[in-house]
Amino acid sequence: MVVSRASAKPPTAPTRSLTQKTVRSYRALCRRTCISARHCFAARQTLIKGGTTCALTMETVNHTAEVFRVVEETGFRATVGKCMMDKGEGVPSLLHENTEDSIRESLDLLEAWHGREDGRIRYCFAPRFAVSCTSDLLRQVARLACERGVMVHSHASENETECDLVERDTGMRNVTYLDSLGLTGEHVALAHCIHVDTAELETLKRTHTNVVHCPSSNLKLGSGIAPITRTALTARLATIASTCSPKCARPHYCKKSCAAPKHFRLGWFCAWPRSRAPARWDLVTNWEVLKPANEPT
Repeated sequence: MVVSRASAKPPTAPTRSLTQKTVRSYRALCRRTCISARHCFAARQTLIKGGTTCALTMETVNHTAEVFRVVEETGFRATVGKCMMDKGEGVPSLLHENTEDSIRESLDLLEAWHGREDGRIRYCFAPRFAVSCTSDLLRQVARLACERGVMVHSHASENETECDLVERDTGMRNVTYLDSLGLTGEHVALAHCIHVDTAELETLKRTHTNVVHCPSSNLKLGSGIAPITRTALTARLATIASTCSPKCARPHYCKKSCAAPKHFRLGWFCAWPRSRAPARWDLVTNWEVLKPANEPT
């Protein structure tokens, strides 16, 4: 399965500051609050042209129903989640949700869309990451995902500052904190997982949690290089992911940014400097997991 994060983040200069990155993301997300079906359609067509026929996506806080309607019309196979954010200082009002409202809207989308088109369309809970979500929201998501039998798609340990904030607030490492709330398991996909220690890798392995590697996004933002060879050997490397931006409506940008082979190639290159042994292509792409993803389940 090639996972594409339907993100609103525009290309930016590499930065190690979570604050700067978050502000830019918030501004971009605000601009996307008036998302249209035309933009959704262009993005999905771009992914198909780039070789992606099945995706796990985290949309914006608002207007996720527009994405579902386009997925239905285009024949694309997708598991789509509404971004959930009920925590954070200085967050624009359009993005700062009330916990119960966020849960309610997510459940409404789940009821309306999960399993549609003979299972081609599915819903997942999509809490953005630990810094943007209260423990109450994360606990409810963990419980509801198990009760409803749906996936959870979130981000973890993408940025060192993010890890420091989580540890300061909870006294635990990022993955350890998510595990304590029940947000690990075969139904959970955690994007990035760059700054993880040995204990966290063991947690991912023990719980069979899926790790999604995002080489282009990590390099663009200067977040770091994920230890994907060690992750594939120790835990469960699910797949390679890409970032789909508003510029996907532009064919020349699509050719450079959204073509699936490019991200496999980047993933392979990223494995070299983090491994003492030559990178193994099968550990980077994990074809045994990838091949069935485009087939009906």
